[in-house]
Amino acid sequence: MPLDEACAVAEAAGVRAADLATCRSAEEVMRMVYQQAILPALIQPNFVITTPPGSERIERFELVINGITLASGCREENDPACAAPNGVPRSGAARVLMFGMPPATSFTLHLDRVAMLLLNAADIRDVIVFPFPTE
Repeated sequence: MPLDEACAVAEAAGVRAADLATCRSAEEVMRMVYQQAILPALIQPNFVITTPPGSERIERFELVINGITLASGCREENDPACAAPNGVPRSGAARVLMFGMPPATSFTLHLDRVAMLLLNAADIRDVIVFPFPTE
């Protein structure tokens, strides 16, 4: 989808035009639509999933409750050909993949956001121990 067409769809969804001016690709515009229009509307527990085109395998998921992403996870790449596309491993992790790695996933539980949900806090600075100074 061209950038101007994506911006028109985003404006119709309620994304602020000033925010769209900073976007350089349709992917950035769609991310902005997700953050400003879709995420706040997800009140009940929802799993937002990402599936690559033509695949039935989920690559990424997020648990969203009350517009807050509480947990996220993804499938880890364990194919040495993808980790070292030119055949030369660039890192120790890519070298280890040459020996074989079983399928793996990652899971992150955002405890600060869980505290936001439990305390009904509107801002994450209300629940973190060492908040950044407000400007």
